[in-house]
Amino acid sequence: MITRFRVAGLKRMSDLLPILVEFYAVMMHQDPVREFLNEYFANFRAVIVDLIQQGIDRGEFRPVNATETAVTLSAMYEGLTIHWLINPKVVQWDTIGEGSVRLLLEGLKAQP
Repeated sequence: MITRFRVAGLKRMSDLLPILVEFYAVMMHQDPVREFLNEYFANFRAVIVDLIQQGIDRGEFRPVNATETAVTLSAMYEGLTIHWLINPKVVQWDTIGEGSVRLLLEGLKAQP
């Protein structure tokens, strides 16, 4: 569910993604921009950490560091965004976006 939400958001924002890269460049020199991005990513990670921890608590996921896994998931989307900006034909959000998350989640599954 959250994967489809994230992919839909990236697809809707595709025209704005180049501005995001400019925003990242400004962040290196502007503390307020860095703080804004830090809060944005912290909020996204918090949601993911909660979901991962719920999966661990229910025995659906193997015990992992939920925060590290959330950072990995977030970094995966950021990396896909960079690849899309370089060559949009390489990153088809409907397939690679969901497929990448599926691959990560398969690695999290608890073994019976």
